[in-house]
Amino acid sequence: MPPPTTPTKPADIFAALSTLSISFPANCELITLPNKSAEPPGVDITCVRLHDDGTPPKDGFSVLVMGGIHAREMAPPDALLRLAQDLLDSFKNVTDITFGPLTAQVNQPSPAPPLAITYPSYTIPRDVVRMIIKNIDLYIFPCVNPDGRLFDILHPGFAGAGWRKNRRPNPDNPAPGAVGVDLNRNFDIAWDFARYYDMPSYRTKFTRPNDPASAVDTIETFNGFTDPARTVTVAGGATGGSFTLNFNGAATAPIAFGVPAATVQTRLRALATIGGSNVNVTGPDGGPYAVTFTGARAHPVPMLTADFALLTGGAGSNPHIEIRHAGPKTEPETLNVEWLIDTRKIRFFLDVHQFGRGILVPWGLEDNGTDQAMTFLQGSTWDWKRDGLQEADVLPPRTNYNEYMPNNIPYYLGDKLTEIANSMQNAIVLAAGADPKAAPGADPKLDHSTYKVVSSARSDAARGVGPLSGASDDYAFSRQFIDTSRVPMYSLTVETGEDEENGFHPDYTAPNNHYQKIEREIYAAVIAYATAAVRFCKWCLIATAAYGSRAHPDVEFLRALRDRELRSTRYGSRVVAILEPVYYSFSPAVARFLVPRRRCRLLVRAVIVRPVVVTLQALAAACKPVRPRRLAVGLLATAIVVLTLLPVAAVAWVLSGVV
Repeated sequence: MPPPTTPTKPADIFAALSTLSISFPANCELITLPNKSAEPPGVDITCVRLHDDGTPPKDGFSVLVMGGIHAREMAPPDALLRLAQDLLDSFKNVTDITFGPLTAQVNQPSPAPPLAITYPSYTIPRDVVRMIIKNIDLYIFPCVNPDGRLFDILHPGFAGAGWRKNRRPNPDNPAPGAVGVDLNRNFDIAWDFARYYDMPSYRTKFTRPNDPASAVDTIETFNGFTDPARTVTVAGGATGGSFTLNFNGAATAPIAFGVPAATVQTRLRALATIGGSNVNVTGPDGGPYAVTFTGARAHPVPMLTADFALLTGGAGSNPHIEIRHAGPKTEPETLNVEWLIDTRKIRFFLDVHQFGRGILVPWGLEDNGTDQAMTFLQGSTWDWKRDGLQEADVLPPRTNYNEYMPNNIPYYLGDKLTEIANSMQNAIVLAAGADPKAAPGADPKLDHSTYKVVSSARSDAARGVGPLSGASDDYAFSRQFIDTSRVPMYSLTVETGEDEENGFHPDYTAPNNHYQKIEREIYAAVIAYATAAVRFCKWCLIATAAYGSRAHPDVEFLRALRDRELRSTRYGSRVVAILEPVYYSFSPAVARFLVPRRRCRLLVRAVIVRPVVVTLQALAAACKPVRPRRLAVGLLATAIVVLTLLPVAAVAWVLSGVV
C-alpha cells in the first residue's frame, strides 16, 4: 500500500480494513462495532484485530491502538491503516518493514524559508513484528469518528483550525458550529464534572482569558448530553448569599438562598438557551430542587452547572451547590471504543492524536497521588471538593487532591507507564536517526523529533487548560479500579506532529512531506508500545522480583543493552529472539514465587542477578572500543549467550520444585 498523497476518506479506510481481513484471513479479524456513527443515517464503523494464525482473542493480552477521534487530526488514521497493512505483510512474508531516506521540511518563522531535514532509512525488524503478532492481540482502530473526518476533508478551514467533534445534530441550536460533541471529553469517567470538581475553585485557575468561564466546563471537561431530569441541592452548611445556574453557555440571574422552586424555575426559563416553559422546577423552599426539561427540551440536554462563590455560611462551613444528573448519554462513537475496551478485555490502550509532540501519562483528571481515598469514583467524600489545582495553588485549610496512582509491587503502574512513555520517546528519536545526546540546536533531526513525556493533567497548561474529564485514556485506565480482575491496565496518549508541520493538516506531498515524517514517528511509537506490552504481559524475575522496579539503574542498563546494543545488528537481534523465549519460559513463575518472599528476592538479587549485571557491564565496556561496531555487538552477544544461560538455568532448576 503506497503512502497516501491526500487524507484518506473514512469510507476508503473501512474498505481497506475489509480488504485486509480478506487478504490475511488467518491473521486479521474485521470487527464491525455495535453502533453506527451519530450523523443520520449513520455509517458502520470497523476496526481490525491482528493475531497469530487463527487464534481466538487472548484475554489479558490485548492492545488497542486508535486514532481519528478528533476529526481534524488527519495523519493518525492514515498512518494506523498503513501500519496494519505493513505488519500483516511483514508477518506473512517474513520481511522487515523498511522506510527509505526522507527529506521533509518544517516551517520557520517568517521571513525564513522552510528548513529541510534529511532522515536516514528506518527499519522495523521482522523479528520484532513476529514477536508482537505471536504474543498479543493488536487491535487497530484507525478512524473512530468518520462523520467528523469526512466533514473536515470536505470543508477545509471550517472554524479556522478545522472540525474537531462528531456530527451529532443539535436540536436546540441550529448554528453550524453548535453541531456535534467532542468525543474525547465524552467517556464515562468523572462525566458529572460539576460533581467531581469544585467548579468555582477550578475556574479560578483555568478560565481562558478570552472565553467565558462556562467554556472551561463545556470544552475541557465532559462534553455531551444527559437525561432531562436532575436535582439541585444547596449544601455544605449554606445560610445565605446567592448562586447562579448555567445552561448551554448562559447563566441565570442570581438566585437567593432559600427561595421557592418557582423562583428557580423563573430564572431558568428566562435563559434564551432554554426558553418559554421548557423547564419545570419543583421542591421545597431552599431545595433540593427537581429540575426537569420538558417541551422543546424534552430530550437529552447539556449539563447544568452552578457558580456558588457568593453563597455564605457559618464558621467551618463549605457552602456549595450539588447537582446530580442522570446519565450520561454517551455518543455512539464513544460507546464503540468503550465496548471494545470492555468486551475484548483490553490491557494496553494507546490513543494517537495530532498536535504537540507529547506522550501523555495518566491521570488527566488530576495530578497523581498515593492516597487510595482520593478516587474518581462518584460517591467519594471528595465529590464537589476536587479543584484541579496544584499544591502551590491550594490555600489552607483546603487539602490538595491528587488522583490515586498505584505504584506498588508487583505492578508498579506509575513507574511502568513512565518507562513505556520513555521507550516510545526514545524509539521516535532513533527512528529519526538522531543523536539523543546532542546539544539543543546541534542536530535538527533531534530538535524536530523529540516528544516530551508529560502528565496528561498538565499537558496543555501553557494554554491555560487544566485537568479534564471524559477522556479516552482515563476511561481505559479506570477499568482496573471498576473491575479489579483487570489489574493491571496501561493507558497512554501520544500527540504527534507540531504547528511547524501545518498543525492538524500536514502536507502529504513533497517537498514538505509532513505526513511521511509523522507516519514514521507513529510507527516507531506504536511498535515501542506493542513491544512493551509483550514484555509487561509477563512477570519479570529481574525487574519485578529481584529489583522491584523497572526504573532501577541495573534494570535500565539491561534494557538499553538489549534494545540499543544487541538489537542494532541482525545477529544481535537473533540472539535476543532466542534468549527472550527461554527467559520468559520460567521468569514469570519464578517472579511470582519471589515477590511475597523478601529474603528470597534479596538473595537472588545479591547472589545471582547483581553478579550477572556487573559481568555484562564489564563485557560491554570491553567490547565498546572494538571496530567495526557490528563486530563489537557480535562479540558481546556471543558472550551473553555463554554467560547468562548457565545461571538462569540454575535458578530455574532450583526453584522449579516449589513454584
